[in-house]
Formats: sequence, C-alpha cells, structure tokens
Amino acid sequence: MTTFYLRLTLLPILLLTVVLLVIHAQPYDDHELRELLLSTNCPAPCFMGIQPGVTTVDEAVKLLEASGWVENIQLIKGSFYVPVGWNTHSPKWFRASGNKDLTLWIEKDVVTRIDLDTTLQRGQTQLLLGKPYIEFIQIFKDKKRPQGQYEPIHLEYFASYPDKQITVYSREYCTNEARITYNSLAGMITYYKNMKEQSPALLAENFRSSAREVLYMTC
Repeated sequence: MTTFYLRLTLLPILLLTVVLLVIHAQPYDDHELRELLLSTNCPAPCFMGIQPGVTTVDEAVKLLEASGWVENIQLIKGSFYVPVGWNTHSPKWFRASGNKDLTLWIEKDVVTRIDLDTTLQRGQTQLLLGKPYIEFIQIFKDKKRPQGQYEPIHLEYFASYPDKQITVYSREYCTNEARITYNSLAGMITYYKNMKEQSPALLAENFRSSAREVLYMTC
C-alpha cells in the first residue's frame, strides 16, 4: 500500500518534470524582436531604420509615422530633443504611455541618440545583445533633483555594448529588499552616434562590477 501511494505521489512530479524539460528544449525565437530593435536595413546602431549620426529628424519622423505605432510626436522647432508616444498598436516590448516612450536627441537637425523605454526583462536584453562588455551596479542615496526634492534610494544598473553602440539602463527602488535580477525590467535601451563621447560610457569604465556583484547587490 505504501508503494502504491509513493508511485501515486511521484507520477505528477514526473509529468511536471517532463513538461518543464520540453519547454526548456524549445529554441528561443527572438527574430521579430531582434529585427525590431537591431534593424538590418541600416548599419548598427539602427532602430526602425533610424541611424544616429545619419538620419535627419524629418526622416526619422516619417519612418515613425509610417509604422502606425505612434500616438504623438512632440516636434518643436529649435528643440534639441523630440519626445514620442506609442499607441496601443505598438509592439508589446515598447512601453506605451502615449507620452515620452521614445526620445530622439537632435543636433543640427540630425538624430544623434535614441532613448527607447521598454518592457523587456534584463535576461531578454542579454539574450538579444549578448554578454555586456561592461556592466555595473550601484546604490544611489538621497539624489537631489533640480526642484529641490530628493529621489528615493534605488539601485541603478548599466550595461555597455560598444560594438553595437548601445547601452541598457534600469533602476530598482529600495522597497524592502531590492535586487537587479534577470527578471527585472531592463528599462531603457539607448542607441548612440558615438558612445565614447557619452558620460554613461565613461562612468562605466570607472565602475566595473562582476556578474556576481550585479546579481547579489541589494538595498
């Protein structure tokens, strides 16, 4: 009788194990996401056909409007940046608030940087972009804003991909025990004309962290 109940208990465990093995055996298909975030129709870095340092702001606006995913584009003459809001038809990987979901940074009417707010997890960005050349994590405490208010204590994660001219940035606010994991939101993907000229890249050189430090730092 004991053997019967033991077999009865083991059966669902074995079935669950088989299902999990089948799921893990399935290849990760990131073709659609890769083509979207790493466009092949122009040299890297390139997002939706927009290439920092090459594409003019007018060309970028036309490409965005042609996608059918745009809620609004705040194009103000003389401004050095253009906020873009996605609509509900935009890809699920985009953070669609309809306001500042994408930012085009402009210099002499040419896009020089692209900030894309995403709903991707950190693990997804690493599957897509590979292991970062540099990654670091640090705790920010009592960061004073220009308005005189203090920002809550939080962890900040930064990953650098100089071969692609791309960085990934995310933050986790310190409520209870905060930690940056592979399931944490990746946050913002940034495409640069020349990443070496940007302060995040210079900052990364001074704050190298191991993968273990990233996974185990808490606040």
